Amino acid sequence: MIRNILLVAFLVFFSSCSSKKDVLGIGKSPNPPTKSKGLKLVSGPNLSAKLQHLNTDNKASDTSTPNLLLFANDAASKSSTSDPLSIMSPEGGVLTLWALNPGNWVWGYSLNDSIDFGSARIWRIHTDSNGNSIIENVKKKTCLTAYANGVVHTYCDSKNTKQLWKFNLFDNQAVQIQNVGTQQCLQTPSKASDPYFFIYLTDCVKSGKKNSDQQWIIIAEPLDADIVFSVN
Repeated sequence: MIRNILLVAFLVFFSSCSSKKDVLGIGKSPNPPTKSKGLKLVSGPNLSAKLQHLNTDNKASDTSTPNLLLFANDAASKSSTSDPLSIMSPEGGVLTLWALNPGNWVWGYSLNDSIDFGSARIWRIHTDSNGNSIIENVKKKTCLTAYANGVVHTYCDSKNTKQLWKFNLFDNQAVQIQNVGTQQCLQTPSKASDPYFFIYLTDCVKSGKKNSDQQWIIIAEPLDADIVFSVN
């Protein structure tokens, strides 16, 4: 009996460790972007050769491809696609790409600091009839993907559970964004002096516990607008 318990514990530990493998070679946690004046998007490392090993099915066959594979958007499937939008933390950091090549980390930046990022900070949410969602970046047509202790953007595949997300509603109408594959939630710690927000995957906060770092607000896409009123 004890031997069986120890075996189960070992398998759970091994499974947990193996799920955190750094197959892309980018580290298990986000590495801070370059600090510089005049923030701008970069290409980042070319990880295309490694991406084929990121997503595999139960038979260990590669399923990650550069082709967009999303839910069928029709009445029969009862799936839906949102208008373009942004996803913001309570402290004002919106989810955005910084390094544009697929497989690189997703970050948070304020709307002001990321003003030159354009549609890299804009997303569409594709939701299937079961309530599972894929979060697709408008600029690169890549999707938000759970990876180790954070999230990357890579080729979209609706069969990859690490690209499927659930939106859990808070009482204040903010949402908790939970990954279907890992059962963990998007989290961003309070920002200090850095211009960027770290985006992590952590255990989901339960009801009654402090949860502001896992709250996200869906906002309209940030667009340039003409001055409506001026006193000059």
